[in-house]
Amino acid sequence: RSGRYTVHPRQLDDRPTQGRALELLSGPKIKGAVGSYGSPEWELASGWHGRGASRANMSWQFDEIFGLDSSQDQVFDVAARDVVHGALDGYNGTLFAYGQTGSGKTYTIQGGDGYSKRGIIPRAIQAVFEEAARRGTAEQKQAAAEGIMWSGTSYKVSVSFCEIYNEGVYDLLETGASRNGPIETWPKVDMQEDADGMLHMQGLRTFRAADPEE
Repeated sequence: RSGRYTVHPRQLDDRPTQGRALELLSGPKIKGAVGSYGSPEWELASGWHGRGASRANMSWQFDEIFGLDSSQDQVFDVAARDVVHGALDGYNGTLFAYGQTGSGKTYTIQGGDGYSKRGIIPRAIQAVFEEAARRGTAEQKQAAAEGIMWSGTSYKVSVSFCEIYNEGVYDLLETGASRNGPIETWPKVDMQEDADGMLHMQGLRTFRAADPEE
């Protein structure tokens, strides 16, 4: 299977956790802050769906269920790090956060206040540069041990940042005058598919980055 499915619940406030959903997330299959990585699929069972007489007893399966006290670092290590490293091996990867409004998607992906609360995006950027440097050092050491000249693997990092809003694609790195208005007034990115089925995004700018800060 090519995908992993995880649950990252959000603690809304400091009130005692009540309700069936949080009760299920604190069941015996939760060990510490994060479940055992690589274990068989876990089942989030007996969740109530709907209201009133329309409620139905349903169940879902996930690879991991994070506890309410899980750190952003734990979420990245379990759910995202392998995808980021795979990109350096030439594999396409997608990290997709799904949930209703206020469920914590932005917090998980972008992060909150403070360095430790960084989300998946800033952690992924840092991981790309760290892993590229680590691989270059390992190759250089191996070449030295074998007594051969090291030519080295070269990584060039480029960054684009876009948003899909109401079926339109917008460049979030847009710097023109339209940036001061609502996003739906910005110039749209034109998506085109070539003869080989590859998707190209015309008008989406790309910038070279030499380090995570850039």
